[in-house]
Amino acid sequence: MRAVFLVLFVSILCGGCERGPSAENSQKTPPAISSSAPRRTVRGVVKALPASRASVAIAHEEIPDYMKAMTMDFEVARPALLEGIKVGDTVSFTFVEAPGYRLVIEALEAAPATP
Repeated sequence: MRAVFLVLFVSILCGGCERGPSAENSQKTPPAISSSAPRRTVRGVVKALPASRASVAIAHEEIPDYMKAMTMDFEVARPALLEGIKVGDTVSFTFVEAPGYRLVIEALEAAPATP
């Protein structure tokens, strides 16, 4: 009887153990963006440009039927999109909602400021 309880106890302990993330899994690239995902083009003002150029904070205008005007961070598909752009610039950009609720800018250019 004691052996049965010992086996049961060990089984419960082992069943509760979970493997932590492996180095292989922790370095995965984000899921690919679907070519059929809707793209949205909007204007805004650049508020912050991290040195990594992997993201940009933009105060964007309202996006009808999608999002109110606000300041938020967007991922950048390619750091080269931000070449020549500086904080305070008015920009026009196209973004897509990627898996994991990531908003990724695919195109960005300086735009004339609106009066």
